[in-house]
Amino acid sequence: MFTFEPSSLEIPNTNKSIDCVVLNGIMDVLSSFYLNEFSGKYILNVVPAQVFESLL
Repeated sequence: MFTFEPSSLEIPNTNKSIDCVVLNGIMDVLSSFYLNEFSGKYILNVVPAQVFESLL
């Protein structure tokens, strides 16, 4: 089983941040997820192959 949660990463020397996902405690800025309004389930888009393989 794995865990995921929304997070944000502050960009140094700016007042900006980018959205990211924390998967099993590891911040992943390339992956994303959203809640499907119709099913009530989360859709997780995993980009890095290493992260995908670790989830399997």
